[in-house]
Amino acid sequence: MSNFTSIKKLPPRDGSLQAWALDFPQQDKAPRVTERGLYLQGWVLAHAGVERGELLARFITGGQEVLCAIPFNNDRPDVIQRVLGADPSGHPQLRCGFIAYLKEAPQAFTLGVKLDGETVWLCDVQLMESTPVATTENKRAEMQVIRGTGGWLFLDNDTNRSVDQYTGRLQLDGAGLERWQAYLDGCVAIAKDVAAPHALVIAASKEQVLPEHYPHQKGEKTVHEQVLGLCREEHRVLDTVQLLAARPNKETLFIKTDTHWTDRGALAATLALLARLGLDAKASQDSLTQDVYYTMPFIGDLGGKLSPAVSEPTEFLQAPPPASNAVFDNNLANIGRVLVFEDEHALWSHSLLVFGASSSYPMLKYLKRLFGRVVFVHSAGHVDRTIVQHEKPDFLVMQTTARFMIEPPGVGFVLASAVADKMAITTEDVRARALAARKAASANPKNLPYCDMLKIR
Repeated sequence: MSNFTSIKKLPPRDGSLQAWALDFPQQDKAPRVTERGLYLQGWVLAHAGVERGELLARFITGGQEVLCAIPFNNDRPDVIQRVLGADPSGHPQLRCGFIAYLKEAPQAFTLGVKLDGETVWLCDVQLMESTPVATTENKRAEMQVIRGTGGWLFLDNDTNRSVDQYTGRLQLDGAGLERWQAYLDGCVAIAKDVAAPHALVIAASKEQVLPEHYPHQKGEKTVHEQVLGLCREEHRVLDTVQLLAARPNKETLFIKTDTHWTDRGALAATLALLARLGLDAKASQDSLTQDVYYTMPFIGDLGGKLSPAVSEPTEFLQAPPPASNAVFDNNLANIGRVLVFEDEHALWSHSLLVFGASSSYPMLKYLKRLFGRVVFVHSAGHVDRTIVQHEKPDFLVMQTTARFMIEPPGVGFVLASAVADKMAITTEDVRARALAARKAASANPKNLPYCDMLKIR
C-alpha cells in the first residue's frame, strides 16, 4: 500500500475568482510530509477589483473543526506571465503564491480563500492509503529517469537510446553517415541559394556537459563525435557541447529536473550563434543587460515522471513565454508549429528563419527581441526549401539536439504536409485559435502562406 492524494475541485460560487492551482500535493501522487507537516504549494488569482484575503484550510481534529490561515507569501512571476500574459514587474497580484506546511498533516481537508470578505472553497483534498490508479503508468515513466548525483536527473529508455549513444554502444552506420553528409552539404547549398549566412546549432545533452553527475561512462566514440567528424568549416556548425562544458558556471546552464537548458544556457547558445553568423554578439549582449532573472521550484519533464514528483530551484528569465507577442502562431504542438515575430524596434532590422526543436523556444526569448522578423518552424532541424525561398531570410539557422543525432535530419521536409497532418487530428479549440491567428497575421502578406496551410482562408 502507498500514500496518494485525491483532489476534488469544488464548483465556483461566483465570478470573483479568476484562476487557481494547487501545485502540491498532486492528484494521484504521494504527498510530501515532513517533520514540519504536510507541504502545500499553489497560487490564486482574483479578478481585478476583488479584495483577496488569506487562504484557509479547514479540517477536523479531535472531533472539532479547525480553520488554519495560510498567508500568500510567494511571488509567482511565472503565473502572471503565463495566465495573465502580463509583465510581472510591479504587478499588483505578483504575490499570488503560497508555500506552507499543515503541521497536523490531516488526512482530509478543504482549501479555500477569502474574497471580498467571503470564503470561497476551492477543493477537497484527501490523503489516502491505497494503490494509485496509474501505478503501471507511473512505473513506466520512472523507468525513463536516471537519478544522478546532486539531485540531477537524466533521460533513460527513450526512443533515441540516449544512454547507448553516450556509451558508444549505438552508433551511426554507413548509410546514416551518408545522410548526415547530405544534410550538411544540403544546408550549405540552400543557404547559398538565398545568399544567407547560416549555422547549425547542436543543443547539448546534460550528460555531455555534466558527466560528473552522470552514472554512465562515455564511450570512446559517440554519434555526436561521428557527425562532428564529417563537419567542415563551410557547414557552420555550432557545437554547444564544447561551448557550455567550458564555462565555469556550467551547472547554471541546465535544469536539474528537465532535459533542456535553462534560460541562461539558451542565452549562452544564442550569443555564440550570433557570433557564428557574423553578427556583433557584444552589441546584443549589451542590449539585454536590463534582463532580470528569478528562481522558483520547477518539476520539469523528468521530475514529473517520478512519484512523488521532484522539483528543484530553477532560474528563469523574467519575461513573457517564448510564443508571446507573435504576430502569427498556428498553435500546433511540436512538429509543424510556426511562430512569426515582427519588431520594428529590434536591435537589427534583419530577418531570421529558424528550423528548430524544443531547445529553440528559450532562445526565442532573446532572438525575437534582436531581429526585426523571426520565423520559427518546429521541425527538429529538417529544412523546407520552399519556406527558405519564400522568406529569403537574411540569416538561416537549423537547430537539432544531440540525442536526436542518431536519426539524421533532411532537407526534404514539407511543412504544409506536417501542418495538414496535425490539423486533421486537432481539437476545435486549436482550430479556433488558428482562425484568430490568420486574422491577426493578415496585415503582412509574407505571413499568408502559413495561414494557407491551415486551410482557413
